[in-house]
Amino acid sequence: MRSAKRVLFSTLLFSVCLSYFGCTQQARTFYDPSADGAKQIDAAIEKIGGRDQLILVQVGGDWCKWCVRLNKTISEDPELLKALEEDFEWVHIYYGKENKNEEAMQRLNNPTGYGFPVFVMLDNLGVVLRVVPTGQFEDGDGYDKAKLLHFFQTHETPEDISEN
Repeated sequence: MRSAKRVLFSTLLFSVCLSYFGCTQQARTFYDPSADGAKQIDAAIEKIGGRDQLILVQVGGDWCKWCVRLNKTISEDPELLKALEEDFEWVHIYYGKENKNEEAMQRLNNPTGYGFPVFVMLDNLGVVLRVVPTGQFEDGDGYDKAKLLHFFQTHETPEDISEN
C-alpha cells in the first residue's frame, strides 16, 4: 500500500511540476484570426513613429505548416531574430478561411497569390516596397538560416542575387 501511495504522490508531484514550469505549454501562435490586419499595419506604422525602419508583414496562418516552420526558425534563433528586429517591425497578418483580411490584403497589393507564408516589405509610412515569396528561403523541410540572415541584413533575396 505504501508503494502505491508513493507512486501516486510522485505522479501527482511530477504533473504539478510540469504544469508549473511550463513544460506542457503549447507552441506560441503568431497569427490571430480575429485580428484586423489593416489595424495591425496602422499600429506598426504608429509604433515605429517615422523612424527609418521598415515593416515586414508576414501573411499566413497557424494552419500553414510552412508558416509555423518559418516562425519557429526565426523566433528560436537569436541571431536571426536580432537581425530581423534591427531593421524591421515584424507583423503577422492572418489569412485563411476564418478571416481573409480583405482590406489589409488590398493595402499589401494582394500577396496571397504567392503562396504562404509571404513577406511584404513596407516603408515607415506603410507603402509597399516589395512582395517577397518565402519559398526561396526554403531548404529541405525547413528554412536556410544564411539566406534569411542575408535578407534581413541587406534586403536582398536569393532571387535578387541570381538575377545579377
